[in-house]
Amino acid sequence: MTEREQALRRWLERASCWRFAATLFRTPTADGLRELRVLLPMLPDAARDEAGPLPDIPLDTWEREFHRVLGPAGLPSCESSFDRATLAGRGPLLAAIGGFYQAFGYEPDARAREVPDHIASELDFLAYLAFKGAFAVDTGLRQETEVTTEAYEAFLRDHLGFWIAPFLESLLGTDAEPYRAAARWLQGTFARLHQTEEGV
Repeated sequence: MTEREQALRRWLERASCWRFAATLFRTPTADGLRELRVLLPMLPDAARDEAGPLPDIPLDTWEREFHRVLGPAGLPSCESSFDRATLAGRGPLLAAIGGFYQAFGYEPDARAREVPDHIASELDFLAYLAFKGAFAVDTGLRQETEVTTEAYEAFLRDHLGFWIAPFLESLLGTDAEPYRAAARWLQGTFARLHQTEEGV
């Protein structure tokens, strides 16, 4: 496998993993479950093996546990809930995240009605960046690849990367098995992807 093919494969693995994760933490729908089943074969081997049972959990179970655990009265699922700097206001944080989204033409799914710093929005943005990275590598756009790589690493470091661990730990402390399983999967997947990032 050439260096370019390896880079393309890394970007596509990132994209499929982050998109699968984003779908897991969105409000459950029949379309979402269908998307999980479509994405499952695209995941890297270890991630695919661990994720296997998740798309088969019934929709009504996902819905019940989502509203109980991640609904308005549930666990915090936004970056601003984990960032002490936002005690004086969320404006600067949301502006920083919005700046990333705008710079790369990313528009969160309006149907999901998620705030910009919601776990699903940030995961989906990383998937979006990874798809852009794959396209840039595949078409030989060197400058675009560098810009996308820098943005991907910065967003991971400055946003999702600093709060994902306590968020997943809070889910693991619940009795909601679908979300405990989703948290275990994302914990392992994040560790593998992060290890890959550091090894590049």
